[in-house]
Amino acid sequence: MKIKNILSGLGVIAMAMLTACGDDDVSESGIFGTPTDGAYFSDNLPSKIELDKNASSFEVTVTRTSTQGTFTAEIASTNPAGLFSIPSSVTFADGSATAPITIGYSADQLVGDENYNLSFEITQGLSDYGPGTYSVTVFKPGDWTPWQLLPNAGTYTYSIYWEGEDGPCPVYTRKSVADPNIMQYCFGSVGMNDANGKPIPASQQFGLMYGVNMYVNRDLTTNYCRVPEMWTGVFNTNYNENVMCADTYSFSGQAQFMDKSFYNPETGLFTLNMYYYISLGGFGQGNEYFQLGGFSDYSMDVERRGNYVEGNKESALFFVYKGEDIESYRYTVASGALTQEQVDAAVKELDAAEDAKELTESGMIAFDFAENGTYTVILVGYAENEIKTVVSKEFKVETVQGSGDWESMGYVAYTDGYICSLYPTAVPEPYYVEVQAHKSVEGYYRLVNPYGEAFPYNKEGDYDPNTNSYLLINACDPEYVYVEQSESTTDWGEGAFTFSSQVYNFLGKYDIETIKKNNIPAGKFADGAITFDLKALLIFIGADGYYANNWMSNYDDYKNNGADPVYAATEKIDFKDLVSKPAARSMVSKDYVKVAKANAKRSMFGNVKAPAKISKTAKTSDFNGRMVTLKRDVKTIELSESATF
Repeated sequence: MKIKNILSGLGVIAMAMLTACGDDDVSESGIFGTPTDGAYFSDNLPSKIELDKNASSFEVTVTRTSTQGTFTAEIASTNPAGLFSIPSSVTFADGSATAPITIGYSADQLVGDENYNLSFEITQGLSDYGPGTYSVTVFKPGDWTPWQLLPNAGTYTYSIYWEGEDGPCPVYTRKSVADPNIMQYCFGSVGMNDANGKPIPASQQFGLMYGVNMYVNRDLTTNYCRVPEMWTGVFNTNYNENVMCADTYSFSGQAQFMDKSFYNPETGLFTLNMYYYISLGGFGQGNEYFQLGGFSDYSMDVERRGNYVEGNKESALFFVYKGEDIESYRYTVASGALTQEQVDAAVKELDAAEDAKELTESGMIAFDFAENGTYTVILVGYAENEIKTVVSKEFKVETVQGSGDWESMGYVAYTDGYICSLYPTAVPEPYYVEVQAHKSVEGYYRLVNPYGEAFPYNKEGDYDPNTNSYLLINACDPEYVYVEQSESTTDWGEGAFTFSSQVYNFLGKYDIETIKKNNIPAGKFADGAITFDLKALLIFIGADGYYANNWMSNYDDYKNNGADPVYAATEKIDFKDLVSKPAARSMVSKDYVKVAKANAKRSMFGNVKAPAKISKTAKTSDFNGRMVTLKRDVKTIELSESATF
């Protein structure tokens, strides 16, 4: 049965890919000026390359800003498998805007259909006008024996992009000619032949997910498995891209995932650590399962899947997988790491409990917790009125909201400098939100749900009222305040808003002192209030980034009379107006709410819910100084370690 509750994944994408931003024109900071000649990687480069088995090299194209004279850029690369020869520089010929990086390889040393992940970074000679990094997956097509249809079908259990079972699914196998120790499985019959070697009619073909075959390579010695990159059969309309998946090791190349996908020959169960993604980032990662037919399937497993916050209550989430022959199961969660004797006692108590909850399907379970620490999850699986399987696993559980580390100071007058910058008819007037101070880090604050119910431009359905979100303000240095990346649940139809600042975007590559020396705009905590410089803040809608804190204060004159725009920095957290919760609610004027609702969600480009996107090559002058769409690669722009700009 197909699973229909496809997740949009917008919040996940925001967390995964909101890394860095830049400007396509001159910035007040002085680091984005008229470009000099430099190299970058085009946005149109492929994410996957099929290598020719009869060749010994392939090329990656690098682009530069100018075409005059010769130019050399330095290239750093990662080559985890060590099977490729990659030059450390690339040279552009006079008159040429592109140059190739020629990567050598020996086809005989590459495993057929194995993904190899390579990455490149321009370390010297980088252009301001394009990304300085590029990652690509390469593979050599393998040679295989003919497909053989197994006598028993199987069942796939989803847990990440969907949740539920799919099957019964036909299963085919074949072996690698080059390495007979590699067996490939095909879950699905799309484009395949039946047991008699005749093509299966289209009406009788079966595909997992949404009508595609899944291919899994199994090492017969280790039983480790690989799922090469594949299309799920789903097109994500939010980002106009196909949703892809692979096992996490094939996707990332990280050694810690090498043994996470495996096959158990005794039970016929594939445990596949999967990752679902588009080019902008991932939707999720975790175990999914395929059970071959012909086995008594009493297998069970449990995996950590994050936390859920509702109000002041926080729950730890887990995904439980049960084999087809497990008729029901019970679970309990104990604090600490348990001995085998303690596990046995807990199983006995759980089995005897008359009020224990009986679950019959794979899916999510949760338990509320108040303290960080180690917890043990115990599963007891039943069939034919007896215990068939016991699973106990230890997990480290930590809060994601850290409520124990924060204490409320009351309610502050907050003036938005983010969303009002994107929607100039939304007037940035103060409203009241709760502020909390960190108990042990002086100068570290967070606003509680500043873009939830309290935000006057929201209406029901624009945000999740059951999930807390926070705006994190680092004012440890009151002369240089910045906002750390802060997710929200507010979504006006184009993707969830995420809030950050220029300073935070440079942290990680540069220390705070270097960022200060380069005059990256920030905020100040003075006279009882935190304010920020013009364009010190960044706002993201999904994965698109924009400068914020630059509200067009003369929008009506600009729109009606063609006046030059006048921008104002409006973001303000006024601690002088610290009040109680009841007072905060009574101090928001009815007139303000009325005006706010009348002006809500109208952008400067018309009555639309999102700002118009401006192309990479557009200048701010084309829109009379309007903000331009930001690049996602500001961290590759070099800051001076000593000079003050």
